[in-house]
Amino acid sequence: MDKIKIVIVLILVSFTFVSKTDARLGENRGQCEKRYGIPILGKIGEVYDQYYFKKNDFTVMVFIINGKCQMIIYYKEGNLTNKPFSKEEIEKLLSSNSQGFKWRISDTKSKAFESSDELEIRDLFRSAMEEIIWLRGDDTMAIYNKLDNELVFMTGKAGVIGNKNGPLDGF
Repeated sequence: MDKIKIVIVLILVSFTFVSKTDARLGENRGQCEKRYGIPILGKIGEVYDQYYFKKNDFTVMVFIINGKCQMIIYYKEGNLTNKPFSKEEIEKLLSSNSQGFKWRISDTKSKAFESSDELEIRDLFRSAMEEIIWLRGDDTMAIYNKLDNELVFMTGKAGVIGNKNGPLDGF
């Protein structure tokens, strides 16, 4: 019976360790700073706060909504353009932002877009931008844009970014 308790404790400890090392989306500003260091730039906004970090060869843009990271953009700066990611770098970042979910590559018939018009526009945009989209089972997506060499992770709550009324409201 004592062996069972020890096994249960070890399993719980391993789950705690995995969730702390895998969590990126959902972290608060302090956790992001612990992971990436002091931000090199920060902007406090009405809808979201945005912070830029440098870690190794990567620039990491973090968008905080309601105290939690809801969107992250990773890129590697080059001389004139961002450097492309290797397959291993993309896989590592997907794994790091999985939070226990499995990523699957989206096809153009994704249920994320409701109308056929939206699907048609999305297909055109997708082929023009040369992007790869992954989806998780919790309304979270990752997009690697081959043109800009950026890897973007966003939760469903990140949709509020850019939805604030602005100069084009009513168009």
